[in-house]
Amino acid sequence: MKKTILIGLGVFSAFAAGFMGCKKDEPAPVDPIDNTIQVGTIPGFTWTPAGGATIFADSSKCIGAFNNIIAYKKGNSNSVDIVLSSITVGTYSISSSLGNTFDFITAGTSYSGKSGTLSITANANGKLTGSFSTSLTGGTVTALTGEFINIPIK
Repeated sequence: MKKTILIGLGVFSAFAAGFMGCKKDEPAPVDPIDNTIQVGTIPGFTWTPAGGATIFADSSKCIGAFNNIIAYKKGNSNSVDIVLSSITVGTYSISSSLGNTFDFITAGTSYSGKSGTLSITANANGKLTGSFSTSLTGGTVTALTGEFINIPIK
Protein backbone atom coordinates (compact mmCIF):
# COMPACT_ATOMS: atom_id res chain seq x y z
CA MET A 1 0.00 0.00 0.00
CA LYS A 2 2.88 2.31 0.88
CA LYS A 3 4.36 1.51 -2.49
CA THR A 4 1.12 2.49 -4.31
CA ILE A 5 0.89 5.74 -2.38
CA LEU A 6 4.53 6.55 -3.12
CA ILE A 7 4.09 5.76 -6.84
CA GLY A 8 0.88 7.83 -6.94
CA LEU A 9 2.59 10.69 -5.10
CA GLY A 10 5.55 10.46 -7.51
CA VAL A 11 3.28 10.56 -10.58
CA PHE A 12 1.33 13.47 -9.11
CA SER A 13 4.56 15.38 -8.34
CA ALA A 14 5.90 14.81 -11.87
CA PHE A 15 2.58 15.95 -13.37
CA ALA A 16 2.45 19.04 -11.13
CA ALA A 17 6.05 19.98 -11.95
CA GLY A 18 5.39 19.57 -15.66
CA PHE A 19 2.18 21.57 -15.48
CA MET A 20 3.83 24.43 -13.58
CA GLY A 21 6.61 24.51 -16.19
CA CYS A 22 4.02 25.20 -18.94
CA LYS A 23 3.50 28.83 -18.08
CA LYS A 24 1.41 30.78 -20.60
CA ASP A 25 3.57 33.17 -22.62
CA GLU A 26 2.76 36.83 -22.25
CA PRO A 27 1.61 38.40 -25.53
CA ALA A 28 4.13 40.64 -27.23
CA PRO A 29 3.48 44.33 -26.64
CA VAL A 30 1.58 45.98 -29.47
CA ASP A 31 2.73 49.31 -30.81
CA PRO A 32 -0.01 51.94 -30.92
CA ILE A 33 -1.51 52.41 -34.38
CA ASP A 34 -0.54 55.58 -36.17
CA ASN A 35 -3.82 56.84 -37.64
CA THR A 36 -2.31 59.88 -39.34
CA ILE A 37 -2.47 59.93 -43.10
CA GLN A 38 0.65 61.18 -44.82
CA VAL A 39 0.03 62.75 -48.20
CA GLY A 40 2.28 61.02 -50.69
CA THR A 41 2.50 57.72 -48.87
CA ILE A 42 -0.71 55.84 -49.58
CA PRO A 43 -2.18 54.69 -52.88
CA GLY A 44 -5.03 56.82 -54.14
CA PHE A 45 -5.87 60.32 -55.29
CA THR A 46 -5.75 63.56 -53.28
CA TRP A 47 -6.45 67.17 -54.17
CA THR A 48 -6.17 70.46 -52.32
CA PRO A 49 -8.08 73.59 -53.36
CA ALA A 50 -6.19 76.89 -52.83
CA GLY A 51 -6.65 77.79 -49.17
CA GLY A 52 -8.56 74.58 -48.43
CA ALA A 53 -8.10 71.19 -46.86
CA THR A 54 -6.71 68.15 -48.66
CA ILE A 55 -9.42 65.82 -49.98
CA PHE A 56 -8.80 62.05 -50.15
CA ALA A 57 -10.85 60.54 -52.97
CA ASP A 58 -13.18 57.65 -52.21
CA SER A 59 -12.59 56.25 -55.68
CA SER A 60 -10.06 56.90 -58.44
CA LYS A 61 -8.93 55.27 -61.66
CA CYS A 62 -7.43 55.88 -65.05
CA ILE A 63 -9.38 54.77 -68.11
CA GLY A 64 -6.41 53.92 -70.29
CA ALA A 65 -8.27 53.75 -73.61
CA PHE A 66 -9.26 57.42 -73.22
CA ASN A 67 -6.23 58.75 -71.24
CA ASN A 68 -8.79 59.80 -68.63
CA ILE A 69 -8.03 60.13 -64.90
CA ILE A 70 -11.10 60.32 -62.65
CA ALA A 71 -11.45 60.76 -58.88
CA TYR A 72 -14.58 61.09 -56.72
CA LYS A 73 -15.36 62.04 -53.16
CA LYS A 74 -18.93 61.18 -52.12
CA GLY A 75 -20.12 60.86 -55.71
CA ASN A 76 -20.05 63.15 -58.75
CA SER A 77 -20.70 66.34 -56.76
CA ASN A 78 -17.05 66.47 -55.67
CA SER A 79 -14.79 65.17 -58.42
CA VAL A 80 -11.76 65.68 -60.63
CA ASP A 81 -11.84 64.65 -64.30
CA ILE A 82 -8.63 64.92 -66.32
CA VAL A 83 -8.19 64.01 -69.99
CA LEU A 84 -4.65 63.92 -71.37
CA SER A 85 -3.14 63.48 -74.80
CA SER A 86 -1.22 60.46 -73.41
CA ILE A 87 -0.56 58.67 -70.12
CA THR A 88 3.11 57.97 -70.70
CA VAL A 89 5.65 59.24 -68.17
CA GLY A 90 6.21 62.97 -68.70
CA THR A 91 4.89 66.45 -67.97
CA TYR A 92 1.74 67.77 -69.66
CA SER A 93 0.56 71.38 -69.91
CA ILE A 94 -3.09 71.84 -69.01
CA SER A 95 -4.59 73.32 -72.17
CA SER A 96 -7.63 72.23 -74.16
CA SER A 97 -5.80 73.20 -77.38
CA LEU A 98 -3.17 70.55 -76.51
CA GLY A 99 -5.79 67.92 -75.68
CA ASN A 100 -5.12 68.12 -71.94
CA THR A 101 -8.27 69.16 -70.08
CA PHE A 102 -8.90 69.47 -66.36
CA ASP A 103 -12.38 69.68 -64.82
CA PHE A 104 -13.20 70.02 -61.13
CA ILE A 105 -16.64 69.95 -59.52
CA THR A 106 -17.34 70.88 -55.92
CA ALA A 107 -20.48 72.04 -54.09
CA GLY A 108 -22.44 72.24 -57.34
CA THR A 109 -19.90 74.48 -59.10
CA SER A 110 -17.93 73.35 -62.15
CA TYR A 111 -14.40 74.63 -62.73
CA SER A 112 -12.07 74.26 -65.70
CA GLY A 113 -8.30 74.15 -65.69
CA LYS A 114 -6.98 77.38 -67.18
CA SER A 115 -3.26 76.61 -67.06
CA GLY A 116 -0.86 74.42 -65.14
CA THR A 117 0.91 71.11 -65.40
CA LEU A 118 0.35 67.45 -64.71
CA SER A 119 3.35 65.16 -64.33
CA ILE A 120 3.15 61.40 -64.67
CA THR A 121 6.10 59.92 -62.81
CA ALA A 122 5.24 56.22 -63.19
CA ASN A 123 3.10 54.08 -65.47
CA ALA A 124 3.85 50.45 -64.67
CA ASN A 125 2.10 47.22 -63.73
CA GLY A 126 -1.32 48.68 -64.48
CA LYS A 127 -0.84 51.59 -62.04
CA LEU A 128 -0.38 55.33 -62.60
CA THR A 129 1.44 57.81 -60.32
CA GLY A 130 1.90 61.56 -60.64
CA SER A 131 0.96 65.05 -59.48
CA PHE A 132 -0.71 68.20 -60.77
CA SER A 133 -1.05 71.92 -60.19
CA THR A 134 -3.53 74.03 -62.12
CA SER A 135 -5.24 77.40 -62.00
CA LEU A 136 -9.02 77.27 -62.37
CA THR A 137 -11.82 79.33 -63.89
CA GLY A 138 -15.52 79.16 -63.11
CA GLY A 139 -15.91 80.15 -59.45
CA THR A 140 -14.26 81.11 -56.19
CA VAL A 141 -11.68 78.29 -56.13
CA THR A 142 -8.72 79.69 -58.06
CA ALA A 143 -6.25 76.77 -58.04
CA LEU A 144 -6.00 73.07 -57.32
CA THR A 145 -2.99 70.87 -56.54
CA GLY A 146 -2.86 67.16 -55.94
CA GLU A 147 -1.35 63.79 -56.56
CA PHE A 148 -2.26 60.26 -57.48
CA ILE A 149 -0.32 57.24 -56.35
CA ASN A 150 -0.69 53.80 -57.93
CA ILE A 151 -4.22 54.39 -59.16
CA PRO A 152 -5.44 51.49 -61.32
CA ILE A 153 -5.41 51.77 -65.10
CA LYS A 154 -8.52 50.08 -66.46
